[in-house]
Amino acid sequence: MKLAQKSTGFSHESEQALNNQIEQEAAASALYLSFAIWTEREGYQNIAKFFYKQSEEEREHMLKIINYLISVGGCPISPEVKAVKGEFKNVREVFEQFLAHEKKVTQSIFAIYKLAQDVNDLFMVEFLQWFISEQREEEETAMRVVGLLDAIGDTGRDLWFVDQEIGKMNG
Repeated sequence: MKLAQKSTGFSHESEQALNNQIEQEAAASALYLSFAIWTEREGYQNIAKFFYKQSEEEREHMLKIINYLISVGGCPISPEVKAVKGEFKNVREVFEQFLAHEKKVTQSIFAIYKLAQDVNDLFMVEFLQWFISEQREEEETAMRVVGLLDAIGDTGRDLWFVDQEIGKMNG
């Protein structure tokens, strides 16, 4: 016996889109974990801490979507996490990939939001508002760090200063 019933307006397309987003959040979590491991190995403790936190946040986003899907009678699918890159040229590459990935996630959230509007699923529209705000913050953070690298530099001692600034961002 199913305890949750499908909510009004919830469609198969919505379920599929949210399952795809679950997969993206899991991939982001794995990617950011690889960033954390690499930066910690390279000696950038604050940057590593930043990415461990980012990895955990992406997992929380995934679980938030899973819980939402269950609450509306959908069927979340546990995502397959593909192997992620574990070696990087430098810290700039890591943060440029971070920014690019966050932009990709933002576009995916926007597409799901538009789908929710198109199928008149106001519950999902409301649910996605939090993700839209979150993505704005994520992109701003990523752009800020890339800006730091541009302003301070991305070699030698400069990276020590960037690591310290990121430590301040971690609070």
